[in-house]
Amino acid sequence: MRGLDIRVMYAKAKVKAITSPGGAEDDFLEVLQGAHDEGHMDYHQHRENTVPTMFADVRMLACAWKNGYILAGELDEMLECPHCRESRGNPCPCHG
Repeated sequence: MRGLDIRVMYAKAKVKAITSPGGAEDDFLEVLQGAHDEGHMDYHQHRENTVPTMFADVRMLACAWKNGYILAGELDEMLECPHCRESRGNPCPCHG
């Protein structure tokens, strides 16, 4: 099931935040990065722009997934842009 591993990591981070206040920041960062990466992978696997069910009721996971999906699309667009490809690593004015 899409996003299940990330959702389990999120649940563990929530429990850790309750049991050791202030000790779960790194765990939440890892969860957000995982959700972002999942969105990035979903874009490249040509999946619909639909948040995985496992993320739908957790705003931070849904937002991270959407950001990953959108970023992957923008990067693809820049790779195809002749003006971005001609530059020295900087995006063209349209994508900058």
